[in-house]
Amino acid sequence: MIPSTLAAEVTDALEDFLSTGFGPSNPALSGVVEQFLADTDNLFKGPYLSVDLPFQHAPEGGEFTEAAARELPPMVQEVLGELPEETAFAGRGSWRDTPPDFAQVFLALPLAAVDPPDPDQLVVVLHLDDSAPSADQDYRREWNGVLRLYNLLQFLPSSLWTTAMGVWRDLYPDFAIPEPVVTAPYSTEWADAMSLADVELRSTMEVLAARGVLPPEGGFELIDAVGEVSAEAELAWEAERGVVLLADQEGQRFAEAGWRTFQANAPDLVEAISAWWTEVRS
Repeated sequence: MIPSTLAAEVTDALEDFLSTGFGPSNPALSGVVEQFLADTDNLFKGPYLSVDLPFQHAPEGGEFTEAAARELPPMVQEVLGELPEETAFAGRGSWRDTPPDFAQVFLALPLAAVDPPDPDQLVVVLHLDDSAPSADQDYRREWNGVLRLYNLLQFLPSSLWTTAMGVWRDLYPDFAIPEPVVTAPYSTEWADAMSLADVELRSTMEVLAARGVLPPEGGFELIDAVGEVSAEAELAWEAERGVVLLADQEGQRFAEAGWRTFQANAPDLVEAISAWWTEVRS
């Protein structure tokens, strides 16, 4: 489900619970709870993504990125120097006016990859100073943290992992950032649909757009005879009565209502939708 929709449903449920379960017995105070909840700043905030990362705002003039890059291996500096001018950077290292860290992390995201989102263009640099290994608990904890980060980000095409000893031994080949895939421009409707859909469906939607399929509606809700939401779908072609479902979305209600359902994780999803689209539009 779209996060904003989920947040709205949680908010509505809490409002109903609080307004019906805590009604004042004094008639003079009737409606006070509802009035309190009506002001969204009193209780509900967001939805927000709350993170606690050791990043700081970059100063004017690009000094932050230049100082950070100078502390990274030369082959990594060369890669970062080839990024587009309009690129957002974040990092953690000794350039934050702290002693040199065991692990230096540097993130770079070209702004062109923000909308429509293209996570494959995120550049992740992790450089370890393993020149003075230690058996103490802090060193082990740092290593464990590095391994967790590596497991999380290793499949990004532009992940660059280096160590001080590896650079000294000349273990690394020349790094290169994969060129982003250039695709045909999409209509505004398709671009909007891609920006709202689950990221796992992005490549499928690109192929469907290239094949002339009309853009679907994202976050679709099936309304029953009494006006209640009976089922949800990640993508829907309402006029053609077809939906794409994520793993946690049920398709029985759609099937019972005569809709064609497709599972987002199906290996033949593109071909199945293409064949269905040709059939319903012929």
